[in-house]
Amino acid sequence: MHENGHFARVGLRLPMKDEIAPTLPLNETEIDQLDDFLTSDSAPDAAMDVSMMDGFMTALASGPNLMMPGAMLGWIWDAEHGQDLPTFASADESKGIVGLIIRHWNCVNDMLNDASVGYEPLILEHESDGRVISVIDDWCEGYYKGIAVDRTAWAPVLAEHPEWFTVIMLYGTEEGWDELKRRKNNLDQHQAFAGSLARSVQDIHRYWAEQRRLQIERGGIPGVMAQREPLRTRTEGGS
Repeated sequence: MHENGHFARVGLRLPMKDEIAPTLPLNETEIDQLDDFLTSDSAPDAAMDVSMMDGFMTALASGPNLMMPGAMLGWIWDAEHGQDLPTFASADESKGIVGLIIRHWNCVNDMLNDASVGYEPLILEHESDGRVISVIDDWCEGYYKGIAVDRTAWAPVLAEHPEWFTVIMLYGTEEGWDELKRRKNNLDQHQAFAGSLARSVQDIHRYWAEQRRLQIERGGIPGVMAQREPLRTRTEGGS
């Protein structure tokens, strides 16, 4: 469990502990297990936490080009360079953690592509003076990372619809953090920003889905981002 609060998808019920299926979101126990590993000494210092990972995956699932799972895992382990690796206590731990990540990836795709389910970001929430406060910095930083690894391809939508990225840029970049300090927004404004993320994500996802549809109609195929390194993991006493 995250020491500063709990993770939640606003508006969506997380499954109970015994409701485990490939199409369901991770339950609270699994989210905590994954976040505990990603923030432990076994993971690189620059590893994403669960909320940042969710934002990153959401950008990848919505964006102009596909990223192979091995490359995606590299950035989750090492958000700065995509190269450092975690150290697992055993092959079983490696299989379990990677399995949770891939299952979460599948769930993010399902939520974005199934209108009947809807999408909500997985963000940290904590209480202050009786009010629930959404912590969206990590999620936005993860989403922005998903843009940054394929920045040139994202350029058209960034130019055409900058309003969709306002909150992501404010909470996910150093320039945005400086701007937030200058603005000194109150809590209601902050919560309004947090509440707008799902709509922006859906708008962006629809934009790129339409671009891919038109590309296929013209006889093209979706692009794939280059995977710089093969999928690797590391266990104690091994390589």
